[in-house]
Amino acid sequence: YNGCTDENALNFDAEALCDNGSCVFGDEVVSDLEEDLSVFETVEEEQDYSMSFDGIDDYVEINTEQLNNFSLTASFNLSSIDNGYSQSIIQHKANCSRGGGYIIGEDNGYLRWVKQWCGECSSSSCGNAVNHTNIIEIQANQWYDLALVSNGFDKQILYLNGNAVDSIENPNSFEVYGVQPITIGKWHDGNTVEHSNIKINNVSYFDFELTSDQIQSYISCAPSASEEGLVGYWNFEEGTGSTAYDQTA
Repeated sequence: YNGCTDENALNFDAEALCDNGSCVFGDEVVSDLEEDLSVFETVEEEQDYSMSFDGIDDYVEINTEQLNNFSLTASFNLSSIDNGYSQSIIQHKANCSRGGGYIIGEDNGYLRWVKQWCGECSSSSCGNAVNHTNIIEIQANQWYDLALVSNGFDKQILYLNGNAVDSIENPNSFEVYGVQPITIGKWHDGNTVEHSNIKINNVSYFDFELTSDQIQSYISCAPSASEEGLVGYWNFEEGTGSTAYDQTA
């Protein structure tokens, strides 16, 4: 959980994993009794919310520019798997048939990665696509940390729980098509529309390639929303409602 991780603070919590900005130091203690007591009062543990999708009609779309050099991270938990159709975890592509971009999802209990660069939309199939199935087995009702990183010229790497599990090495695949929706909770490719029974948390989008060490660091502690190069960050801490706010805005 989160708390004060500075050993010099009065309220240092040795069990806290990530700092939540609650540290109080000696020079901040004032003589007024009421203020003294407020310094030492127990800080309520922060709630860690996620966004839940019902597999029927729930989804989120975030319009943002496709980048050649980027990193996308998210935590996910599939409530059911192997439903007889592919469930999207997250996609960044035009919603039309063979829309340019990628989809990362689950199919038959395994991670699946589809990438297409036939143009922003294509009315017929073309050879500019990859469809990687059976990447790694995943289980229902278990949280996973996903990351997709691109160096912008010849390689994209897919990570699960901090480990590289797949890659695409094709310099011709790095076409981008302007502003396109990041879609969460729905596999949408033309007439193929399937909703996902899934929980999602801590979606972040960077304009550079994260290193494996940085990916591991963000698994342990989510972004603060002030990092340089962080284009968007959705932590779904609203608790209720139907709107998710970009914490970098």
